[in-house]
Amino acid sequence: SNLVRPRDEVVFDCEVHRCLSEGLRLSSATLHPFLHADYSQASHLLRQAQKNARRKLRSRVFVVVEGVYSVDGDIADLPTLRSLCDEVGAILIVDESNSLGVLGKRGGGLEDHFSMPGAIDIACGSLAKGVCAAGGFVACSRHRHVAPGVLACTSAVPVRSAELVQEQLRRVQARLRQSPL
Repeated sequence: SNLVRPRDEVVFDCEVHRCLSEGLRLSSATLHPFLHADYSQASHLLRQAQKNARRKLRSRVFVVVEGVYSVDGDIADLPTLRSLCDEVGAILIVDESNSLGVLGKRGGGLEDHFSMPGAIDIACGSLAKGVCAAGGFVACSRHRHVAPGVLACTSAVPVRSAELVQEQLRRVQARLRQSPL
């Protein structure tokens, strides 16, 4: 992992996808898993993580969840998570792989679903699920992080990828208009 470093503290839902939990484990950060959607336990662990981080030089606290959990379809409680993160100054990372193109009036994912633009600090995910394109993304607006270049490339030409994403979002929106949930 390049974003999460060994001196960081990470509080995460124990049911995040295996690739996320393995990436966190490989980061060597201090990990604090909480029971699925148990935000009371997450709050307790966040306070502990914040205390630990204060004792370390340049340590950060992260909360990692999925927007929609692939096994049971649960949707993360963004208002609660944002509040918990704000209380301790934690950075909220949401894997939008299963929610992008599916949640919200415009298919924009968790923030769109809860009408909370800007609530997620770092969004990441695969484009292979809700958008039906190759590749993945990591997006944020407030945090600066420099990562190495592409390690492996499976995506289409960037311009075509953008066209495919827009086309797929239009299809999802049309389907939602035809048969509202």
